Amino acid sequence: MSEEKKIPEEAPLHRIYDYKPYTFHRICRIFLNHFDIEMQNVWQGYKCNRRPGYCERYNLVERSTGKVVAEMVSLEQCRRVLAKFDFPEKDEKSDRQTTGAEKERAYLNFLKKKYGQPEEEDRKNG
Repeated sequence: MSEEKKIPEEAPLHRIYDYKPYTFHRICRIFLNHFDIEMQNVWQGYKCNRRPGYCERYNLVERSTGKVVAEMVSLEQCRRVLAKFDFPEKDEKSDRQTTGAEKERAYLNFLKKKYGQPEEEDRKNG
């Protein structure tokens, strides 16, 4: 008979994805902060983006040496590779959605700084 192997309860399960929808800026930050690599856009010709199936391509260049690590890489390829390394989609610099109340509060603070605090009489009179 075969022996059953049990996973300890302390071992958390973690899902690894084949693809994550990283933004362009997030991909640049991951390459720069973790690998010291910069993405340089590859010139593909004048009006090249007008043809069907056009895809932006980038050279990955090591910042310290200036050596090209990978040539003609698309953002889709970068997204797949970074997903395999399990980098999070968002970080502290990623955009976050602000609620209407936060926007209103920020606008009121801006007005207070610019025009000063309204006097008591002005508040009562409306």
